[in-house]
Formats: sequence, structure tokens, C-alpha cells
Amino acid sequence: MGDLAQIRLQTNCSACVNKCCSQPLDWVYVTEAEIVKLEDASGVFRGEFIEQIRNEINGLMFQTLRLPCYFLDAEEQCSVYDSRPLICRLFPFYPDPLVAKLMFLPAECGDRITFVDSDSKEGWSASDYQDDIAKWFAKIWSEAALR
Repeated sequence: MGDLAQIRLQTNCSACVNKCCSQPLDWVYVTEAEIVKLEDASGVFRGEFIEQIRNEINGLMFQTLRLPCYFLDAEEQCSVYDSRPLICRLFPFYPDPLVAKLMFLPAECGDRITFVDSDSKEGWSASDYQDDIAKWFAKIWSEAALR
């Protein structure tokens, strides 16, 4: 994942206007296991919150969350926070499965993000999730290939 994954940060998501959850231009890719977890946590059938998208280059079908996110409650807070998909937990890091690269979107967080020293025990970095991200990339692709 390189140097990008080493950036340590703290985010104040409770003060956010849910930019990562409400933008219709970003894809929130999800695995089958993540969908089941969301169904279990919410009691909502996947047809309400999942959209199938076909990649025009390779023809594969991917599952994504419909945006704005179905799980934003009346106060625009995540109603399935403890069960949210990896891509949501990592924001403002964005693992793009189409290029298998980690991107960083700090502008989306504005003043709700603080950068901390790389050797600090405070905050978190994408490298803390390195194994999860690698498994997630593999799962996204293997599931898309089966559709």
C-alpha cells in the first residue's frame, strides 16, 4: 500500500455532514458478507440499499451501496455504524477495487480531520487494516467474476 497507508489521522465523524455517505458520484463497493451483515443489523432486505453496476471495461458486475446511503437516519447519522462496510470504516482512505489502489480523500473531511505523527499511538492509519484491505480486494473481484 505504500507511504499513503502510513498516514495517521484522527477524524471527527460525528461533526460531519456525511459527505462520504451522501455523494452520488463515489461508488461504495461491498462484498456479499458485508451485505449480509447490513441486512442483519438493519432488518432491511438488500434490494432496498444495493445496486448492481457493470464495469464497462471488463463487463463484470459489482455490488455497491445506493447513494445517498439508505442507512443515514433523520439526524444524518449512520444507523448501522457498528456493521458498516470496510470502505466506510476506512474513509477518508478509499480502496478503489477497479485499480486495486488506496486513494486518500482528506478534502472531504475538511476541518474534521487531524493528522498525527506516524509513530503516535493516537489515531489510525490504513496500514492498520492492511490485511483486511487485501482480503477485501480479493473478495470484491472473486464475487464480481461469479456474477
